[in-house]
Amino acid sequence: MEKSYQEMPMENDACEDLQRSIVELKAEIAELQQQKAQLIATQTEALQQSLQASLSLYEQKKQELQDQINVLQRKAERIQQEMRTTYAGVSQDIAVRVQGFRDYLVGSLQDLVTSVEKLELVPVPPATPAPEVPAPQEVPLLAEDVFDDYKEKITQLLDRYRTMPDYYGPAWKLRRTFEKVHSDRVADWFFKAAGRGAVSSMGTRLQNILVASAAVSVLRVLYGNRVKLLILATSPERLGEWRRGLQDCLGVSRDVFGPIGHNSI
Repeated sequence: MEKSYQEMPMENDACEDLQRSIVELKAEIAELQQQKAQLIATQTEALQQSLQASLSLYEQKKQELQDQINVLQRKAERIQQEMRTTYAGVSQDIAVRVQGFRDYLVGSLQDLVTSVEKLELVPVPPATPAPEVPAPQEVPLLAEDVFDDYKEKITQLLDRYRTMPDYYGPAWKLRRTFEKVHSDRVADWFFKAAGRGAVSSMGTRLQNILVASAAVSVLRVLYGNRVKLLILATSPERLGEWRRGLQDCLGVSRDVFGPIGHNSI
C-alpha cells in the first residue's frame, strides 16, 4: 500500500508535464498558423501590387497606341482632303487653260478671216492672144537632180540629227531625239520622192511632227528664209498641236506662225 501511494504523485507529475507539452504545442501550432496566414497575406498583397502595376502599364501602353492611332487617322483625313482639293483645283485649272486656248484659236481664225476679207484683189486683165511659140521644156522646181546635188549635205545633216542631237541648238535646228527610222523616212522623201507627195504616217502625231520638223530643218539649211510652209489641219485643235510640236522640235517662237513674212511659216 505504501508503494502505491508513493507512485501516484509521480504519475500526476507526468500528466502535468504532458498537459504542459500539449499546451505548448498548441501555442506553437497557433503561432505557426498565424505566421502562415501572414506570409500568405504578404504574398497575396505583393501579387496584387504586381498585377496592378502590370495593368497600369498595359493601360498606359494602350492609351499611347490609341493616341498614335488618332494622330494617324487625322493625318489620313487631312491628306485625303488635300488630295480632293488639289485634284479639283488642277482639273479646274486645266479646264480653264483648255477653254482659254480654244478661245484663242477661235479669235485667231476670226482675225484671219477678217484679214482675208480686207484684202484688195487686183482685177485680172483680159487675156490677149499671143503668137504661138514653142514652149521651153519646163524643169520642176523640186527635181530629183536638185536634191541629188545636195545628197551628201542632206545625209550629213540627218546623220548629225540622229547621232549628235542638240537639244539647245539655234532656231530651225532639230532639237529632239531622232532615230534611224525617222531618218530613213525623211531621206526617202528627199531622194526617192524628190521632195514631193506625202510621207507615210509614223503611227502617232508626235512622230509625224518630228519627221516633218527634220525635213523643214534640212530645207532651211539649204534654202534659208526662202522656205515657206503651209500647215493644213482639219480642226483648230490639231492645228494647235502641230504649231506647238514644231515650236518644240525646231526651237522657234510663236511669232513665226502667222501671216507670211520674213521668217513666218
